[in-house]
Amino acid sequence: MGPGVPRAPGGEDLRLVFDTRSLLKLLFDEPGGKEVETLIGEVDAGRSEGFVSAVTITELWYLIARRDETEAENAIATVLGSLEFVPMELTISRQAGRFKAAKRIPIADAIIAATAWAAGATVVTDDKDFTDIGVQAVDEASLCRRMRRG
Repeated sequence: MGPGVPRAPGGEDLRLVFDTRSLLKLLFDEPGGKEVETLIGEVDAGRSEGFVSAVTITELWYLIARRDETEAENAIATVLGSLEFVPMELTISRQAGRFKAAKRIPIADAIIAATAWAAGATVVTDDKDFTDIGVQAVDEASLCRRMRRG
């Protein structure tokens, strides 16, 4: 792992990489947004570690800025206030290429999966593109239920 990739210290409870779709649910108060808010609350409370991929910041910015650039900047600030930014370094780039070569998925999803792979984290998403790609992916509702059972 390179210098920009978070390392998993021994004994950490839960490490989460939030997919763009999950964060959009939160930011636009869509179904599933409350569960994403709960998961980010776990991060803010120090019970979980939360990460966001560089490509997710790109996607959030352009998707929201199409309507309003100030809203996009505010959304990014909100996300980065809770989640650790993971830059796209060579380790992640190579692994994203491997994921993309192995399965027909969007490049952004390959990068998010590679970010989770590098961080030893689970992707928070309901996107089926993450199925059988080589990283654990769980939708926000299932993850919240799992955490409540404890």
